Amino acid sequence: MKNIRTKIIQFFILSCPEATLQIEKQLNGEVSLLKKIKLRCHLAACKWCHAYNQKSILIQSALHKIIHKNSKEHNAQTIDTQRLKTDIEKKLKNNPF
Repeated sequence: MKNIRTKIIQFFILSCPEATLQIEKQLNGEVSLLKKIKLRCHLAACKWCHAYNQKSILIQSALHKIIHKNSKEHNAQTIDTQRLKTDIEKKLKNNPF
């Protein structure tokens, strides 16, 4: 009975390495419905992966905004990497988890 219960839990709850992989895939829209459900279950139980998910969302959002802003302003000129770094660091410091 314990073995069946363990298998059911392992089916619905991802490991942390698998969860972080699915977080990155989800940010790029590459996750199936079943994987999304499994990821939600894991994130509800694991505070570390939940924090990783929140930071990944923040970083991706910041990068998209900065790149979009820079491409509009400079029309395909190179992006100032130091400015990107400082903007991301500010956003991470101002958004405690």
